[in-house]
Amino acid sequence: LYNQARLDVSGSVNPTRWTTGQTINTVYLMGDDTQLHQLVTTGSGVTSGTVAYYIYTPISNNSKIIVEYSALYYIIGNTDNGSNTEDSFESRLTVSGVTDPIGKRQQYFRTGDGASNRSSTIFPIMGAYNNSAFTPIQFNVTFTQIAGNDSIKFYGQPFDAGMKITEIAL
Repeated sequence: LYNQARLDVSGSVNPTRWTTGQTINTVYLMGDDTQLHQLVTTGSGVTSGTVAYYIYTPISNNSKIIVEYSALYYIIGNTDNGSNTEDSFESRLTVSGVTDPIGKRQQYFRTGDGASNRSSTIFPIMGAYNNSAFTPIQFNVTFTQIAGNDSIKFYGQPFDAGMKITEIAL
């Protein structure tokens, strides 16, 4: 029934068209959700690899998919010896089958008074992908060591990591 400015419907409504900028779908995954495929390290850390990935099936074939990811991480090591004056890492948000990343962050630690962390951090990271199909898309969060000898430890509790995917209409 149409009620001057409101549509009252009992049951569910499944739209097939959206106005530009309208949210089509939102998914949120916590660090321990099995669909997120979150890396959990025990003992010593790692220096590169896939931190998390998720396979998302779009609702529309004309949309922008925004991916946001954050994780608690601990960098193991230091830069206080004569041979190692910098430790640095890079995180990337990628789409399987696409060459360029949709998001990238770098974090640098340098030796010296006041040096500490003089950059952004590797997480949170976000990016957007223009979608034109209904086929599933795998979003990957990866990281690699740029320089140095430190490693990173990742955690997987519900409060340690999360990924949010928002699909909006184009």
